[in-house]
Amino acid sequence: MYNPEVKARFLETLNDTLQSKRTYSRMFKRTEPFERGINKDVCEFNLRECIELTAFLNPKLVGHVGMIKSQFFKYTSWAVNNNIATKNYWALVPIQEDLAKREFSMQHVKDIDELVKFVDTAIVSVYDKYVPYLAYMGIMGTKYVELRFLKDSDIDLTNRTITTVRKKYNYIIEPLYKLLRTPKDYWGEVTSRDEDSIYLIKPFVRKDVIGGNPPRESHIHNTTDKFIKGIQGSKSLENKNLIPSNVRRSGLFYSMYQIEQAKGSIISDDYLKIRDDYGHKIAFSSFMKDYELYKEIFWEEVVV
Repeated sequence: MYNPEVKARFLETLNDTLQSKRTYSRMFKRTEPFERGINKDVCEFNLRECIELTAFLNPKLVGHVGMIKSQFFKYTSWAVNNNIATKNYWALVPIQEDLAKREFSMQHVKDIDELVKFVDTAIVSVYDKYVPYLAYMGIMGTKYVELRFLKDSDIDLTNRTITTVRKKYNYIIEPLYKLLRTPKDYWGEVTSRDEDSIYLIKPFVRKDVIGGNPPRESHIHNTTDKFIKGIQGSKSLENKNLIPSNVRRSGLFYSMYQIEQAKGSIISDDYLKIRDDYGHKIAFSSFMKDYELYKEIFWEEVVV
């Protein structure tokens, strides 16, 4: 657990039941990655960090949020009384609506400019940078099949299109186009990738793998994991959980927002068209609830 000496002192004060100590010990183990990510003990969190940690713990029910608040309020009160912390913000953590907004914000980006900020800071390899940008365009597929099997020959830089089995994408977003146009500018001096591979995302060179195969599904998972850890470990970035499916939804939301800005309103046919691009099967009514939340959080305006 993070800051074990202080937490051990607190656990020694729990004289009621052994179960209580076990409950807190388990909770402190769950909070350790988040605490290490921002280099602060939970008893020193400000209100924003309290809310982010609550969302990070992923409570399944509203009642669970209350339990989390109660447990950390007790711990932080003890820390304040012992001059370890200065203020207890846990009583101010919202229970339902605001927490839902915070969780949504952590899982999405406003637009491509915000995504670029996260990609440039948290990802080094040009091939790994391809993953979030392609997902933002809607190119992903079940088990990342579209991402993994995309070939160099599927890219038309002259017309700025990408062709997949599912469809032709008529415009490559600017940051991805820049990478595709001059990829060697980003490789660096040493690469462990199979540069002779026909696939756009070059697989790693491995002695136990026959050449000519696409990158594995596990490679996309590992790339995503490094991306998220890079975000959460950066002091200059807001904490986000940008797995490919969340990035894809962000691209879909922004595409709908652009349509609404141009037309003044959205009908189900607009969504059905975009849905085909993104392979997003949620019903229009359910999608619109999330879309309205996206606008409220990121754009702070109502389109009329």
